[in-house]
Amino acid sequence: MRVTTPERTSQIVKGVTVAALVGALAAGAAVVMVLQGSGLERAEHEHGFPLPASAQDIQTAGNGSVPLFEWIALDRSATTAFEMDPADVDPLVGRLGDLQPASRRPIFDPELIDAAWADAARADHAYLLEPAFSGGDFTIVYVFDVEEDTVGVVLHTDWN
Repeated sequence: MRVTTPERTSQIVKGVTVAALVGALAAGAAVVMVLQGSGLERAEHEHGFPLPASAQDIQTAGNGSVPLFEWIALDRSATTAFEMDPADVDPLVGRLGDLQPASRRPIFDPELIDAAWADAARADHAYLLEPAFSGGDFTIVYVFDVEEDTVGVVLHTDWN
């Protein structure tokens, strides 16, 4: 039978602890990377309602779907930008219910969105949904006339 000294036991425990911590961090980073990716599912989860069928070039940013932030309710936000058919604007706005006019002041970081038209100060329409469908404090819907057959939309939901 092999006898382990207290120093050796301490080294083994430290090694196992470090290995477990590294594994947990790697798994957590993988989950965050998946949830931080772009996509329709993420946008609909973060904002709490389905995007129009014509939505394309969907970009997502922010920390709205990071599980740790959801559990401990830190300040978080989610921004989604996409282009769609202008005919889908009225059905989208109507489906959201009682919207109030919103300020066009920039509430999202335009650096997070790779679309030349996504400047809140230049939005053609801005609507406030309070509270947000996703349980957030509010959602602002910015609508931009991009081309004759395309509008740009930026959704920004915030939890405080």
